[in-house]
Amino acid sequence: MPNKLDIKIDTSALKDTVMNFIVPLVCFGVSAGLVLFIIYPSIQKMPQLKSDLQSKTSLRMQLDTKVAKLNKLTDYKSVLEEDLVLLDRVLVSEDNVPYLLNQVDNITRGAGFTLSKLNYGLGGAADTESGDTGAEFVAVNLGVTGTYEQLIHFLQNMEKAARLVNVSNYRYAIAGSDIADSTLALSFLIYSPYLQVNSTATTDDPIQLDITDPSFVSMLNYLKGFTFYENMAPSETVKAEERPIEEIENTEEPENTETTPTPTL
Repeated sequence: MPNKLDIKIDTSALKDTVMNFIVPLVCFGVSAGLVLFIIYPSIQKMPQLKSDLQSKTSLRMQLDTKVAKLNKLTDYKSVLEEDLVLLDRVLVSEDNVPYLLNQVDNITRGAGFTLSKLNYGLGGAADTESGDTGAEFVAVNLGVTGTYEQLIHFLQNMEKAARLVNVSNYRYAIAGSDIADSTLALSFLIYSPYLQVNSTATTDDPIQLDITDPSFVSMLNYLKGFTFYENMAPSETVKAEERPIEEIENTEEPENTETTPTPTL
């Protein structure tokens, strides 16, 4: 009777051998996956993350400064409202554009001129010579009769007026046939800019205004020295007419037009 082979397999030792091989292999695979898919991409993003962190830190400091300035403006609310009213009378908003005609009419009558023509038009560039289209403007074509002394008085009043105006040019001619007559017919082209206010809230924009800055206070005190013309009713002698801006800028020249140097005011 043949002998039976008695083969005994030590499964415990085999299991330990397999585990000792597989576990390091799995750990190596996991480690390689961490390096390839997590650590290495993170290392590549470090410069960008550092830049983003600096940007966010700078934004936080800027917002903290903005909050502090807003709190300061709140403390000076009454003073700020007075300053805004003053500045709005110098560089007016779109709603107050029509009152320019009242101001021109009041200055004209204050100088002793007789108003004969008052036309206006709306344009898109406050500085027509440079072609800058960043601001809106009103162009006024004014026709009057008066004397040379009244002309000086009129230009002085325009210069002292608080609202921003620019007498671009003027022309004159003797009004009558008598050379000895000192009455002149004058035509003026006047520009005045105005603001179109579009209020938008932008969190990131810093606040540049400092109402306690000496230069800002000095500017306001300087503006207070000008003459402010209230929104008085204009004269009913001549009705103002709105015309195309091209027609306003092509001012009609009085007969026997003369050229005069700008008077020293």
